[in-house]
Amino acid sequence: MKKHSFDWNGFYRNLVVSLWIACLLFLIISGNINLFIKRSYLFLPVLGTLIMGLILIARLTKKKGERKENPWIFIILVIPLVFAVGVRPGNLGEFAASRKGLVTSGVAMNEKSRDKLIRNLEEARSYQHVNLKEILSLKEKNVLNGLKLKTEGLVMEKKNDVAKHYYLVRFLMNCCAADALPLAVEIKNSDDFATSAGHWVEIWGILHSGPEGFFIEPEKILPIPEPQDPYLF
Repeated sequence: MKKHSFDWNGFYRNLVVSLWIACLLFLIISGNINLFIKRSYLFLPVLGTLIMGLILIARLTKKKGERKENPWIFIILVIPLVFAVGVRPGNLGEFAASRKGLVTSGVAMNEKSRDKLIRNLEEARSYQHVNLKEILSLKEKNVLNGLKLKTEGLVMEKKNDVAKHYYLVRFLMNCCAADALPLAVEIKNSDDFATSAGHWVEIWGILHSGPEGFFIEPEKILPIPEPQDPYLF
C-alpha cells in the first residue's frame, strides 16, 4: 500500500491564509485597525477576512490531485503580513512629517461643521479645545485671531531657523495611514520646547494670524502620552 507523504507546501499555504485571518480579526476586534485605515473603510478588512475564510475553507476541502497553486502567490501574501504585524502606523513622527512635507493651510472641512465651530468660537469666553484640522480649515481668520485655545500634537523643530521656532503636528488620515498628511501650526519661540521636540504635548495659549499663517503663542505646555488614536479624520 502506497504511503502518502505529508503535504508541507499545502500546510504552509494554509498557515499563511490562517495568519492573515487571525491578524485581520485581531485588528478589527482590538480597534487597532483605526491605525491603518479610516473608520468609514472598516468594511474592507471585514470583507477581506470573509474572503480569506472562504479561501481557507476551499483549500481544506480541496480534493487531492487538483491543480496546485503557484507558490509565489503565497510568498507575496507573506510580505504585507510581516509589515502588518511589525509596523505600527501610529508611530509616524518627525521623520515621516519631514518626508511628506508639512501642510500649513488649505485643509478642507465640512461646511456645516465649520459654521458650527465658528459659532461656538464666537460665543466662547475661555480656553477652547480646537484641533489642528479645525484651525487650518477656517478661512475666517478674524474669528481665530486672539483666540484662547488648548490643543495637542507632536512637537517638531523648525529646521534652519535661528529663532528656534517649533511646529505642532498632527497627521490627517483621508483614507489610510499611507496617505496621512502632517498638519502643522507654528509655535513661537519658547525655552520649554527644547526638551519637547519629538514628544506629544498639550498647549494652552493664544492663536494669532500672521503674514505666513497661524501661529500659537504658548502660555502653558503639558507633556502628554501619545493618544491611542493619534490621527485626525
